[in-house]
Amino acid sequence: MLPILVVSVALLISRRVRYDVVGLLTMLALILSGLVSPLNALENFGSTSVLLLVGVMIVSGFLGESGILEVLGEYVTSRVRNETFAMALILLITAAVSGFVSDVALTLSFLPLVVYISSKPLVVYISSKLGKPRSKYLIPLSYTAILGGRYTIIGTSPNVVLDQFWIQRFHTGLAFFQFAPVGIAEMLAGVAAVVLVVSRLMPNLTQTNLEDVKVGEYLLEVGVEKDSELVGKSLSQLERELGVRVDHVVGVPRLFRSYISSGDILVLRVSPEKLPIITSIKGVKLSPSVEVPQGLPIFELLVPSNSRLLGRTLGELRLAESYNVYVLGTSVRGAVYRLSSSTFQPGSVLLVAGKEEDVARLSGDMVLVPLTKRAPKLFDRRTAVASLAALGAGVTLSLIGLNVAVSFLIAAVALTVVASKGRKVYEYVDWPIVFFVGSYLSLGEAITSISPQLTALVGGSLVVLFLMGVLIANVVNNVASAVILGPVALSFQHPLIAFTVLAMACSSTFILPFSHQANIAVYNAAGYRVRDYLLGGTVLLLIIASITFAYAWLAGGL
Repeated sequence: MLPILVVSVALLISRRVRYDVVGLLTMLALILSGLVSPLNALENFGSTSVLLLVGVMIVSGFLGESGILEVLGEYVTSRVRNETFAMALILLITAAVSGFVSDVALTLSFLPLVVYISSKPLVVYISSKLGKPRSKYLIPLSYTAILGGRYTIIGTSPNVVLDQFWIQRFHTGLAFFQFAPVGIAEMLAGVAAVVLVVSRLMPNLTQTNLEDVKVGEYLLEVGVEKDSELVGKSLSQLERELGVRVDHVVGVPRLFRSYISSGDILVLRVSPEKLPIITSIKGVKLSPSVEVPQGLPIFELLVPSNSRLLGRTLGELRLAESYNVYVLGTSVRGAVYRLSSSTFQPGSVLLVAGKEEDVARLSGDMVLVPLTKRAPKLFDRRTAVASLAALGAGVTLSLIGLNVAVSFLIAAVALTVVASKGRKVYEYVDWPIVFFVGSYLSLGEAITSISPQLTALVGGSLVVLFLMGVLIANVVNNVASAVILGPVALSFQHPLIAFTVLAMACSSTFILPFSHQANIAVYNAAGYRVRDYLLGGTVLLLIIASITFAYAWLAGGL
């Protein structure tokens, strides 16, 4: 059992293999080794936690699609002018509502609201009035999205997984607001800390402009034509004059080529504000491998963790042929020889040219989030009302005693019928996380074989349990933290207290940019660094740890 656990965790940490694939490989390894029966492994895909995730994602997807979040953002930003009050109000709204969606669905529903609010005149007003760059507010907004989910059972994937363990042991689910006392206290204290402390610790990235800049730099391919004014210039001269970086010349090692020749294809790393300068140079052609029509609007498209582009390359997609959308550049990091060979990863941003309706179609089909311009969307009053009613119905049914998964599946099915969007509903479900949770639950079942060793490692200490939960959640992922440590928490003398402590730990993914999708979404904005997350995340983690341990002490667990 231990070798399978070690290899599985190592693969998740390396991020070289998609997490849902790791989950399936882990499940198959457990079945082949005889640690889990095939029947039990397959039954996990129909468990309460998996069905609950599906139901909540569907309701959240309809809610985001309705346009009500944009209306809410416009309403808030058009009426508030005091910086502290405005930020506190926006963060509180985001945190409070995010308690009713999973952490994955939170990214789908609230990332657009975060981006939308950040790009509205309120933030412009705050920045110009106080002389503060908007980079002061991006990481705080992502932290708030993470803070809010902890106070309900459905708010985060770890809470859903822990509820499943509780059902398996005690044959009844946790109360819907089981974690609310400590969760709400941490949410309110966390929002206050974000507004008053964390935002002031964020870097002064004066070049940040959310309307025009979403990444630190793009990787572009530039073709040099015969009459280009670049011909004859040295690569170092080009870098010096234009403020760009020449990654390489296609087909020629830089060591053997110091001057630019006609017909060269230069691979450049360019900050967004330099794009107008590059395109104004005579005899320079962006994306030389395709003919890009003139006058097309430019869009930035974020690749979230549930995008259908993940693991695929630009070359195999042929977006120009399928959608009439032309990729001009990408924010991909690391060594890339040609743009067409770059592989999409969560957090990548595409710079594309295309008609608005074509870009909207691409965004919908491939699950991409438009950044500089909103995807074409009208406010659908019918869907908005139906979505809110479905959310309320799901919560109400679960509170009166109906199984929480059944409650939200009823809400999702009713909403699908009312909104008449049968095909669209499948796009709202983040299938990779569904498969990961379903398959990784087998690991939680098998961990019982080494539970004594893990329990001995924790030593019955809630402090150690919390710290291990935070470490695994930030370095591996939050679902893995709940799966690995959930059986250990059940072995405590007061398992409910231990579950609450572990739930707060698993939901504290503030320390690294890749710990949570909301962190990834703002990581590239004007070049945030890992230490920015470490600094702000440490402040929040200290507050959350203090409140969690205070709760455990008052409850008699310490």
